[in-house]
Amino acid sequence: MSRGLSVDELGRQAREFRRSLDTPGTLPSMAKCPACGHRCPAWQLAIASECHGCVVAREQSGAFEADNISSIPEKFRWADLEGEMVAPGGHGSVVSDEAKADALLWLAGRQQCLVIAGRPTTDGAPSGVGKTSLAAGLARVAIRQKTRVRWVRAAELGPVYHESRHADVLESVRRAGRALVVVDGVGKELALASPSTGVISQRVPPMQELFALVYELPNTRFVFTFDITGQTLRDVYGVDAVRRIAKENATIIAL
Repeated sequence: MSRGLSVDELGRQAREFRRSLDTPGTLPSMAKCPACGHRCPAWQLAIASECHGCVVAREQSGAFEADNISSIPEKFRWADLEGEMVAPGGHGSVVSDEAKADALLWLAGRQQCLVIAGRPTTDGAPSGVGKTSLAAGLARVAIRQKTRVRWVRAAELGPVYHESRHADVLESVRRAGRALVVVDGVGKELALASPSTGVISQRVPPMQELFALVYELPNTRFVFTFDITGQTLRDVYGVDAVRRIAKENATIIAL
């Protein structure tokens, strides 16, 4: 029996509270909730270790986390920068402690953009180095801090998807407000572009519009993971795009 009260005492406090609802000006015995510190009917604490307000807040928090975590691709929902960052079936962390620390420092700060890129190789920007895992782990921490997360796959802004999908994605970013928007895999939207047509013609207008939203939405924070080099970004989208997402108000992490 919680708090050591008898069944008779629990019943008495419950009846007292019910009578108070029917008798104007009468208040039930009150006590301080040990969880939140607010005063609440004593009978609530006789049958639980927290008040009804704590229960409601916890349920709402759980719903918030579930709703935002669902935005992260299922394949990467295991990632959490406050954990070990070991992929299911893997051995050892997929990202370095230094990269984790830099990402968490950015989240705690005020810079608008975080760019996560692979160190350039002779074949361009490498894949499989933990860029998406790092972004997903950071998103998980942000959600825990009650920040809404919107996840965008860069490929969704490419020609393989219909224009209506482009519009939906861009509109969801515009409506994000004070949120964290992850744009994963910048460069994948160029998958169907033909190099023989010239650099400028490869430019994907919906992605260029998303870059412009960085300036238009100063209260929204952006995380970009790159599947292309900075030089390719500059060649295709122009210097202005680079300035928007890699300006002074940005942190760049190279994995």
